Amino acid sequence: MSSPHACVAVAVDGSARDRTAVTWAAGAAAARGLPLRLLHVAGHRFARTAAEAVDAAQDRARDVAPDVPVESRVLTGDTVAVLREHSRDAAVLVTAPHTGEPLESFGWSTTAMLSVSATCPLVAVPPRRGPAETHGAVAVGVDGTALSEAALAFAFEHADAVGADLVAVHAWHDSAADRVEEDTGGIDRAETERVQQRILAEALAGWGEKFPDVRVRRIVAHGPPRAALLARAATAQLLVVGTGGRAGLTGLLHGSTSQALLHELRCPLAVVRTGVPG
Repeated sequence: MSSPHACVAVAVDGSARDRTAVTWAAGAAAARGLPLRLLHVAGHRFARTAAEAVDAAQDRARDVAPDVPVESRVLTGDTVAVLREHSRDAAVLVTAPHTGEPLESFGWSTTAMLSVSATCPLVAVPPRRGPAETHGAVAVGVDGTALSEAALAFAFEHADAVGADLVAVHAWHDSAADRVEEDTGGIDRAETERVQQRILAEALAGWGEKFPDVRVRRIVAHGPPRAALLARAATAQLLVVGTGGRAGLTGLLHGSTSQALLHELRCPLAVVRTGVPG
């Protein structure tokens, strides 16, 4: 749960990306009853455009959530390091990832680095989609491990705050089992499906009692987690995944679903690190 002194923090840089990031952050702050903090990192020296960027973000935040207290900070230093430090007393850190070539937009971006180092959940808001126009469910990836426990905690809390349904997605893929299925006429596939359904049910046990107002739908999909989650992202207002903390290209090569999803966002994506409260 959020600390009593937490805020929703959002990074702004004066670009067109700020609009959707600030819109999402202000809405989340209003739903959670938290203040909003605008963070502008001007590099190693103060930029003249900093005041303009902050003023525009403040205006947008007040348009979206006029009753939410807004604080602004203009900071200098390394962007990732500064934002990581300010994530320590935030309930959520919101960014708008860069778009462009794969290595630029995903491998070494500020958002990708923060997704594995911020001390609070990170929400990446794609600039091409306005969160105010999205009224779908909160979708969360569940794999039955500690990674999905952290993601579930954040997903249920957010769904409860905004009054959304929750879709729990569990994807499984086993090439060895697929080969057995071909030889047995699908008998082993049916049993595997039952096992996967049980894994999802066990992962969700107890959450309904904690959040009785959140309606939950379960989806068990056969295939790579990334594909199953991207399919839900097309209609979700937020997609939530857990991460163990692998960064950049290393994460991709090790099968990090959260890092792969950052590369092709279809809706706001929350990345929740294990051991980081929601």
